[in-house]
Amino acid sequence: MARNPLPAGNDPRLNLPESELDAASAHAMPQVAKKGGLGDHLGLAAGIIGVGILGIVTFISLGNTPPPPVQQPPAQVVTPPASTLPPIDPSANPPLFEPQPQPGFAQPMPPQQPQPGPAPVDPAAARAPAMIVDNSNPPSAQQAAQAAAPATAAPQALNSNQQFLASANGEVSQRAWRIGDPSKVVPQGAVIPAVLETAINSDLPGYTRAVVSRDIRSFDGTTILIPKGSRLVGQYKSGLTSGETRAFIIWNRLIRPDGLSIQLASPATDDLGQAGMSGKVDSHFAKRFGSAMLLSVVNGLSTALSGKSGSTIVIGSSSGATGLISDALSNDMKIPPTIKVPQGAKIQVFAARDLDFNLGQ
Repeated sequence: MARNPLPAGNDPRLNLPESELDAASAHAMPQVAKKGGLGDHLGLAAGIIGVGILGIVTFISLGNTPPPPVQQPPAQVVTPPASTLPPIDPSANPPLFEPQPQPGFAQPMPPQQPQPGPAPVDPAAARAPAMIVDNSNPPSAQQAAQAAAPATAAPQALNSNQQFLASANGEVSQRAWRIGDPSKVVPQGAVIPAVLETAINSDLPGYTRAVVSRDIRSFDGTTILIPKGSRLVGQYKSGLTSGETRAFIIWNRLIRPDGLSIQLASPATDDLGQAGMSGKVDSHFAKRFGSAMLLSVVNGLSTALSGKSGSTIVIGSSSGATGLISDALSNDMKIPPTIKVPQGAKIQVFAARDLDFNLGQ
């Protein structure tokens, strides 16, 4: 399709000033078609020269690298055979010591045997290192007999019940003796009633105190040796085992109102004479079995949710849950029970020995 030429005199460039015509002709050609300037040529030449210099430096550095050292095989020392070595005179190396008979031993006489001829000496054996044994202090006959005797088995340790039985039996027969002054002695087996002044908690061991609630007379009943109001000082232990329901108390000392003191070392009993003191027992059931029950519930939930999609299971296997439950039980089962005896509880002290007040008056 032919273009219609502009009519003469209607060209808009004729009415434009020269500055606008120069600005319009500046973008008459695309930028990529324009010739580069001198700066572009210099940058390209500098890049080519830099790459060439870097290649030359790399080639020179690789050429100057020393080759790795060649490892030489270790030199083998060739030992000449024993047949080529000169023979050694056995008399030149006398024995270092002569064996001496051990004192205290009756050695049997060996049977007489014919004297063998001199055996040939092996050169390799002559050069072997010699071992020196010190026989300056030979063992005595008693030590040798103890060493030769067969080792006896160590005696087995007795449990607490066996130890108590052994200490209570003593000798079968005892010699009779008379109490010096029956009016100054409270005999063994006497019962001293008292009331606790301090409460008892068996979580930790501690001391306790009580007040005698009744006058205790002498063996003949003529003298009041332990008046009412005397103080008792004792101690109790902790660390009970599972199933124990009584606190064990030992009364160490008795102090009378007049200042006279005597050592007791006697246990506490209840009204019926049973050893120990009964009280409120806390078995710590929640602490001992709470974690195991919680882990069992978690294990059951994880098993129930294992078949559902999109669920997150903390314990991935039943064996892992079983191990956690076993560890929790093994640790929590060690928690001992706690026995609490309130303040003001009635107790009795069983005199484990004769209480002699003769020296105190």
